[in-house]
Amino acid sequence: MSGLRVTRFIGPEGDCGPNVLVTPKPTGAEASDVRLVGERIKKVDLAIKDAQLQHEIVLKASDRVGVLAEACGLLSEMGISLLSVGVFADDGTARIHLVTSSQSYARDALRGAGFEIEERDVVMIELPHRSGFLCRVIEALARKDISVRTLQATVSEESATGVVVFTCSNNARAVQMLRGR
Repeated sequence: MSGLRVTRFIGPEGDCGPNVLVTPKPTGAEASDVRLVGERIKKVDLAIKDAQLQHEIVLKASDRVGVLAEACGLLSEMGISLLSVGVFADDGTARIHLVTSSQSYARDALRGAGFEIEERDVVMIELPHRSGFLCRVIEALARKDISVRTLQATVSEESATGVVVFTCSNNARAVQMLRGR
């Protein structure tokens, strides 16, 4: 049992996740992630160096079968990779949110195909695939009075990291705060 210890993750607003967690002793990068405070572990450095502002394309179309396939097929034919996709449909309208490997080419191609396009800034981060990490990010934003408006995230079971794309009340300030500035 020397390699394990019982800890609690404590934030200014209280616990994040389960009250008690058995974890291996932190080593390497994880050791710089936490600081012992009595029998508790408190988060010290939430700096996410690759937090970045990105442009997101929001494609609006009638909610019909095949509209997503049409848009994705067009981008695929051009060799444009999708980094993030979100689809929302209501009241007969589909909204497809895209972050791609080449936003300007994607935007122009989609407009050329007759799609209605808007662009907006989003925050894009890659987080470790560890229990409670997204919770700590969201709590840190809340402590700085930054309100999350939209969020989408994905991670596979086998992956060490996940991608999170969100908008908030102040995207630029969120990026600076997440980078530790």
